[in-house]
Order: sequence, then structure tokens, then C-alpha cells
Amino acid sequence: MQSRKEHHGRMTKTGDKMMRPITERVTLSHIRFCDSPVTEYCRRKEKEMGTEKALITASGKMLTVIFAVLRDKHHFAA
Repeated sequence: MQSRKEHHGRMTKTGDKMMRPITERVTLSHIRFCDSPVTEYCRRKEKEMGTEKALITASGKMLTVIFAVLRDKHHFAA
């Protein structure tokens, strides 16, 4: 069985420069106050790559969750 994950290379700093810190703040707030798969993912990645990079990768995961919730019109249940 093949994996359905798409890999697009390393993390880059392309994209909207104002949105990056906003998504990081949203993710940091979520990690501090919510117990969810995104929080667990960030905690696990902190051990591997450090706090700052873990926050950035968790922000990407958080955006994926937000997009899926909006696309599918479901409520987010942490």
C-alpha cells in the first residue's frame, strides 16, 4: 500500500510574509491551551528539531486542519 502523503521538499520562507507570524501565533496559542493531535505533533517534533522549527511545522499542520474544516463544513473537535 502506498503512502498518500505528498512531499514538496524542504521548508521554505516563500509566501505571504505577514501571514507566517500570524499562523505561528495562532498555532502557539492553540498548543498552549488545547490538547489536540496538533499539540501532540508539535511536542513530538520539538524533541527532534527544536522549538522554533517544530512550531513552524505544526503551523503547517494547523493550516491543513483549518482548510479541511472549512472545506468539509465540519466542527473542529480537539
